[in-house]
Amino acid sequence: MTNVFNLIPFALAYIMLVLGLSLTPHDFVGITKAPRVLLAGLFSQMVCVPLLALILVSVFSPPPAIAFGMMLLSFCAGGATSNLLSYYAGGNVALSVTLTAMTSLACVVTLPILVSVSFAHFMQIPAGSFNSGRLSFQVFLLTTLPVIVGIGIRAAKPHWVSKMQPMLQKLVNVLFVLLVVSAVASNWSLMLKHFLTIGALVLLLAGLLLIWGMQLARLLKLSPAIQKTIAIETSLQNGAMGIALAPLIMASGTNGLPEIAVPSAVYGVLMNLIVLPYVWWCHQQTLAFKQQKA
Repeated sequence: MTNVFNLIPFALAYIMLVLGLSLTPHDFVGITKAPRVLLAGLFSQMVCVPLLALILVSVFSPPPAIAFGMMLLSFCAGGATSNLLSYYAGGNVALSVTLTAMTSLACVVTLPILVSVSFAHFMQIPAGSFNSGRLSFQVFLLTTLPVIVGIGIRAAKPHWVSKMQPMLQKLVNVLFVLLVVSAVASNWSLMLKHFLTIGALVLLLAGLLLIWGMQLARLLKLSPAIQKTIAIETSLQNGAMGIALAPLIMASGTNGLPEIAVPSAVYGVLMNLIVLPYVWWCHQQTLAFKQQKA
């Protein structure tokens, strides 16, 4: 079983590689032509998500490991399935892909700093005892580098990528499920004891962020497609990253994953109760609009 857990970082790297395969340099150039849209998306994901998570853990006062695990989840922006869900919802897929990529790339800088401060606060250890530089390098190897490699592969072999991407994406879904199952199985007793608290936290986080993303985009008078995308991107976090980074941050008392991985695992399951109904509703609205135009 220990050998299986050792493969988890490679699973995250593969997921990020497949994300990179969906990108081209043109995606980044295109989004810079709409800075207001880009800033709205980044502000929601990089600032509002951690802020709301901090408010929720302050109100609920869960055990320290769960509180920090919620913060870790909030630092991992860019859900692996957000691009597909944005497509089904009738959102702006190019914006979704670019926002996911940019937040994932930014994590190499933001995540180690935020993790260091949060870990010291919730786990009550001296801030200087956490090796931020080491975590930054690990985040680079597991997230940033695979995305860059993926972009390079697509630029060199675009036809091969187009042909293989559906199969590669299916493997991403399988790996994500395995990550969630691994984290839950490793902390089953903790799950049973605190499931209601963890469940309430992740459902509130996903639900409130979905509402916030919609309202912010409406306030800025952005197009309906962009409103949907910002709502989905804000609500969806990279649970796979949270699970994979957990053992790099804190050792487990057993041979499994540490307790701080549990919120990311529970989120990976329960966020579907919030996001999927919204995507379905948006999809129905899009179909109705197309029928009216026909």
